[in-house]
Amino acid sequence: MSTARDLRPAVLVTDTTTPGQYLRCLRSVCATVSRDIEVIGVTRRRPSLPTSLKRRVRVVSPAQGRELSDAVSAVATEPRLVVVLRSDCRVHDDWFAQVRDAARAQPRRVGVAGGADAHLLVFPSAVRSSAAAQQPLPPMPGVGVPGGGREHGLTSGDGDGATVSIDAVLIVKDEESVLGECLAAVTPFVDRVVVYDTGSTDSTMTVARDAGAVVVSGYWDGSFASARNRALGHARGEWVFSLDADEVASGDPRALRAHLASTRDDVVQVVLSNSRWRGATEGRDYLLGRIFRRERSTWVGSLHEMLTSTDPERTLLLAPAAAPVRLEHSGYRMDVFGAKSKAARNLSIATTAVQSPDATSADWAGYGRSLMAAGRVAEGIEALDKVLDRVDHRAGPGRADCQVVVTAGRPVLESPQGLADELRAHRWLTAMEACGEAPGQVAVWEARLAMRSGDLDRARSALSIEDGGVDLWGMPFDLDAVIVARAELERWEGHAEQALTTLLELSERRADLVSFAGVVPVAEAAGWDLARLALVAPDELVTRSLREVFHLPPDVADGWLEALWQRSADASILVAASIVAVDRPFDRQLVWSLRARESGHGEFCPLNAVAQSDRCAPQARCLAAAVLLDVWRESDLRVVFDEALLATPEEDRAALVQQLQTYVPALYGELVSAVG
Repeated sequence: MSTARDLRPAVLVTDTTTPGQYLRCLRSVCATVSRDIEVIGVTRRRPSLPTSLKRRVRVVSPAQGRELSDAVSAVATEPRLVVVLRSDCRVHDDWFAQVRDAARAQPRRVGVAGGADAHLLVFPSAVRSSAAAQQPLPPMPGVGVPGGGREHGLTSGDGDGATVSIDAVLIVKDEESVLGECLAAVTPFVDRVVVYDTGSTDSTMTVARDAGAVVVSGYWDGSFASARNRALGHARGEWVFSLDADEVASGDPRALRAHLASTRDDVVQVVLSNSRWRGATEGRDYLLGRIFRRERSTWVGSLHEMLTSTDPERTLLLAPAAAPVRLEHSGYRMDVFGAKSKAARNLSIATTAVQSPDATSADWAGYGRSLMAAGRVAEGIEALDKVLDRVDHRAGPGRADCQVVVTAGRPVLESPQGLADELRAHRWLTAMEACGEAPGQVAVWEARLAMRSGDLDRARSALSIEDGGVDLWGMPFDLDAVIVARAELERWEGHAEQALTTLLELSERRADLVSFAGVVPVAEAAGWDLARLALVAPDELVTRSLREVFHLPPDVADGWLEALWQRSADASILVAASIVAVDRPFDRQLVWSLRARESGHGEFCPLNAVAQSDRCAPQARCLAAAVLLDVWRESDLRVVFDEALLATPEEDRAALVQQLQTYVPALYGELVSAVG
């Protein structure tokens, strides 16, 4: 029997793009429709809805093993007016009234379609099947739909827009779980999609073909640059949009084409948001050059590959303004768990590259950066020095050499160990200046070097700059970076409290420039503990800290997360704690596990991470599995418990028995019997 709610008109917002867009679309819909219209969010993720949306939005998810479209169809075919919006649709103030009028005038179906699933559909009561989505639909006033081109019959503005051609190009391997979402999101922005597969053993190529991509069955030869260049050979567009399979594009496709048509530069940056976990609505933003002119560009470097000009005497120019497109990368949490294996893999690739007689300066730059990423900072700096050695033995650096020198020198001079050797630092500074690094950046490094030597007057003089110039890519120096350096100088001068205030104020508007790892020692010098810092830290700095906390000593990282938890029990803190706690004592793992499970985020339970991790000691894995078995009745971990128990060395078993007797006495007798 139908209820009053069932008979109300409904708007479905499908979570088919990014979590951020999904929430923005829900907010827009709730703000533009009356409360007699039901708003439903259809999602397979579990994004945390703000309180205002929780009261207004009913969330529907597909059953286990079913598609998102199945959940949409179940609601869309009910005997009432149902509007289905993809989450990157844009609605105007009076859009729903216009939609309802159009539905009355054309009772079977109305709406707009913009590609594979970028759609708005209206299902009046006469419609009983979601197959209507496969049929041509007229434009719908009041709604802006992604795709934005005339080829989809959309009404997103006057004029045909910019006439530029764009190909998306990806290199992939075993990406079946994320590739579909990536391709669906990027398709409205481009004319063709090229997927170059380097040897997948799953259904990656099938997913790509089903999405309409040009699929190339390629190979892997140990070089990212080579693979990207082979993929580039299959592109046809004037511009190439390079992205990875775990990145999801959003933005305005028409505005992107207009942006590219108006620039004379060679490389255009996009914003990459590295979200904290799958389904998070925010993360740390980076600017990366991902859109470039195909005929002017090539990739170099087996690892940490970078774009360079096909003309060795010319440098690719980087557009200062970012494109109106955003990439969300949501694999960060797993990246952190796999950081050690990833670093080892990258180092293996880089080592092979520099052992070749044809090794280039870019290969040595990649090798040095890989060593630093693996924690071998001193060796990494020595490897990067070889980039300078190779250039010094020539008549002079060419433009391509300069690009590699600047790329290699930045991590050297940003590292305290790189600045510690004054002769090395001056050598790099001289080379960077000669190769076209921005004068303002050179001045900042000179100031930091002067601070280390105690020459504070020279440091102060170096930082008295008003115009930082541009680097060899044509990018203006960011003068806000001088504020960070001046805060460092204030600390050296004994004004730590003033320096901390400077950094906290700057982090509110430029968190990208204020490293949390740099704030901690300033706070300590000012006599602040982590609890006090957590109370006043701007939200922007807190967000950044949750990405950087893994690089702090484990006890400091845990202390910071504890202080943040006391400030606000937020799920993002649990994500970070699930990683940090793996390297903390068992009692801290237990505390964070209880918090995760009590707040409904059992997937962020540190004990589960420990039990499943091969890098943890068998004793720790056995204890973690035992608690999960005993307290949370996770019977599937019995195998882990047994295996870890057998793998525990004889000398550690007595301590393990004592721990089990304390925390899980129910399993104690079983353990005593097993070990004799």
